Amino acid sequence: MDAHFASPPAPPASRPPARSGQEFLAASTVRRAARLAEIRRDEELVAEALVDALRRVIAVKTPRTPEQIRAELDAAVRRSDEAQRALNVARISLRARRNTLYADSAPLPASIAAYRHRGNYRGAFGSMSELGNCLRSALGIVSGLTIADRTAIARNLHLHGDIWTLEHQGAVHVFGRPGSGADLILASERPAPDALAPREAPAS
Repeated sequence: MDAHFASPPAPPASRPPARSGQEFLAASTVRRAARLAEIRRDEELVAEALVDALRRVIAVKTPRTPEQIRAELDAAVRRSDEAQRALNVARISLRARRNTLYADSAPLPASIAAYRHRGNYRGAFGSMSELGNCLRSALGIVSGLTIADRTAIARNLHLHGDIWTLEHQGAVHVFGRPGSGADLILASERPAPDALAPREAPAS
């Protein structure tokens, strides 16, 4: 082809502006704070579950030998350790899946966008008890639960990895593990989050 009629060279592909040092530092600070908050949240619920389990062992009225009591206490501590290890593994594994597409039920608030990797965002609830009441059918429970029982349902589903919860700005925000029974229930039965949580711009 004659050089006179050749197509002009394509313009160079545009690149996103490079982050400044301050922007990079700010983003790193946010990610580090989110990682620490994830660890604290998991440890908080593991500790609550352990305390409840120990109380139940102590509250048993049936006569037992010291060996039996120690065995029950040891079993409660072992289950607690297993739950914490599983949560640690899940936290590390999920952070490597940053390109996953999720089927959210509500816009993810910008203030908790650092937890995007936790699963399908299912909105906000007024408390862990309210969340547990919504999720009781995941365990085949219809009614007759105390507030503590409802709270324990939500906490145990968090510890088992079916959901992940975060208390933020006066509400309990919930992420569901895609495909879990609890996530499917939340997708269809959760209350409207706008009535429970402060309004924020969706995360971009």
